[in-house]
Amino acid sequence: MRKFIMFLAFFWLIFIFISSFLVLNGCPQSLDGLPLSVTSPEKMALWFKNEFKMHMRIPDEPQSPGETIAFKSGDCDDFACLASVILSRLGIPNSVIVIEFEGLEIAHAICVWKNHHGTYNFISNRRIYRTGDRRVIEMIRRHYSDWRRITFVDIERNTLKTVKRRKR
Repeated sequence: MRKFIMFLAFFWLIFIFISSFLVLNGCPQSLDGLPLSVTSPEKMALWFKNEFKMHMRIPDEPQSPGETIAFKSGDCDDFACLASVILSRLGIPNSVIVIEFEGLEIAHAICVWKNHHGTYNFISNRRIYRTGDRRVIEMIRRHYSDWRRITFVDIERNTLKTVKRRKR
């Protein structure tokens, strides 16, 4: 009986270990079509630029990263989520941020990470921006001056943290 329990425990641990590779932050990791050449944020952005089309749908219907690869198109949140999954696979901690703007009913999503110099870079749609900023809020203020609220979200687009702009 003891051997049987150890046997089940072993296979349970194997299942958990394999599952952790298949799922990241609740997002399926079936990224069929991801080229082996995507080994850095710069190569990821080049792949986005050369292989993908920007496609906005109203109302927005979020795609999974696998769908974005399969369709070779998406909008800002689709590219931000795909970038987040790829960067995570490359071992680069990152965040997806949704930016809401003053006087507009639309929002924009970006994927943000720190480079080896300790400053923030972000990908917006299919382009990398190297900001030189050491704080996310500085980066947002400089690149999106009309922001009203920023929301950090997970890969399933669940809110993690919100920052509202103070009244001027």
